[in-house]
Amino acid sequence: MTNKSNNKIYNRIESEIRALFGVTVINLVMAALLMGIGISIAITQITQALDGGNWLIIPFAAILGLVCAGVGIWWIISTVSVLESVSNIQDQFSSLGPRKSVTEIDLTQSIVQLLATYRLNKPKIKQMMKVSYWAGILFAFGGMLQGFAFFIQYLDGMDGLELLTGIVGLSVILSMSVVFFLVHRKYQSYSRVYDRRISKNKESENTLKESMGGLE
Repeated sequence: MTNKSNNKIYNRIESEIRALFGVTVINLVMAALLMGIGISIAITQITQALDGGNWLIIPFAAILGLVCAGVGIWWIISTVSVLESVSNIQDQFSSLGPRKSVTEIDLTQSIVQLLATYRLNKPKIKQMMKVSYWAGILFAFGGMLQGFAFFIQYLDGMDGLELLTGIVGLSVILSMSVVFFLVHRKYQSYSRVYDRRISKNKESENTLKESMGGLE
């Protein structure tokens, strides 16, 4: 393999590791935000219910908040596990030294480690893809409801501070929805690439087994 080919493969591996690390960190931040928002909603709604004397009836919003908090906690735990695996690969790849000193064997080992990491974390990645997708839908729906309520309040009249607060709050919710969808798309793209690579590896293994069987 030529140095040019080695450099191309090196750049590809480095880019994939950085992209996977980056999207996993973003995923962790979004999971923490989901947990925080869920806890905040639950506490607010439960407090209002207790102050109103309706402590026997837990508001639906509070239940939804607790569910979001629970999903956020699970999401954080799963993401930390994936992040640890990606960090290990990143450290191992960095330890190979300068690009010129990296051999074809080193690159092959790095590719194998990436495939092994994906296989190990595939169930969690698939689950996080689903969660990020539905979280995006949830926040998009919530943004639509808040936007409708904000529009009604705007028609009734509001001061400048209320207008600014409403716009900022709506922008945050819609931005989170967009980020959740982006995280889902990035993981989906990553998953498709590595599923295809694993499928090709299996085909190669089957071909090798058939050829070995022919020697018997």
